Amino acid sequence: MFSVAWEARRAQAVHAIQTGKTQVRDITRQIYALLERILGATNPTIIQAYEAKIGDLERAKAIATDQLAKHAEPKGAFRKN
Repeated sequence: MFSVAWEARRAQAVHAIQTGKTQVRDITRQIYALLERILGATNPTIIQAYEAKIGDLERAKAIATDQLAKHAEPKGAFRKN
């Protein structure tokens, strides 16, 4: 019974870690895309909007990274003695 719960928790932790890494990677891609748009933009208002969006994405990335650090896969395997 406990080994089943242990394995379920381990699988849940692995999934949370994978999801977090994907989220951080997606946010990073969005930031780079906005940076490319800034380089091509000439309108100061649009540049400010892009910069604001980048700031929001950086905050979201920091939160996702922090949450990712809190998720840890259980160490070792459940041993039945």
